[in-house]
Amino acid sequence: SLTIAPGKKQTLRYMIDVPKEAQGGYWGLVGFKSRPLKKDSGGGIKVTTEVVSFVAVEVEGTLKRKIQITQLSSEYIKDKGIRLMAKLKNLGNVPLLSPAPCGKFKINAQDNNIIAEGNLNGLMILPEEIGDYTSDYFKLANGEYEIIITFDYGEPKLIGKKAVITVDTFHDWKELKPSSK
Repeated sequence: SLTIAPGKKQTLRYMIDVPKEAQGGYWGLVGFKSRPLKKDSGGGIKVTTEVVSFVAVEVEGTLKRKIQITQLSSEYIKDKGIRLMAKLKNLGNVPLLSPAPCGKFKINAQDNNIIAEGNLNGLMILPEEIGDYTSDYFKLANGEYEIIITFDYGEPKLIGKKAVITVDTFHDWKELKPSSK
């Protein structure tokens, strides 16, 4: 318990004891809550505030970062256009939060020119969790396109998938096989 005067700040230090057998990454929240004014303090409004701080611990030498794209889909809304969606599973033992996976997409026409690109946004993913990532809406002319989706999640190698999408059948994704060239 501590008292902080108006306009002042206080530094709090704490230690985390990590068990020797711990592996991977862990996270938690530390909350600081104010006490409401006492009834006899003359105030008419009683307010309690809470500040929450995020804490992460990673055990060096035991970290495994790995994700899998488990699903690709899209949504079409007539006035807005297309929105791409991906589901990612964290197969590692570390919460993917710093950095959280960063998704990007590029859409190529049949002549291989990039005609659209953007981001797939989502939040942190805990181990064994599945996270949803979505793009902003965008418009495409009728036709068939190759889409390349990649995710950077803090490892030297990106993970990605290719798919073909036809403007008339947005929800029917088909994964491409790697080229033999």
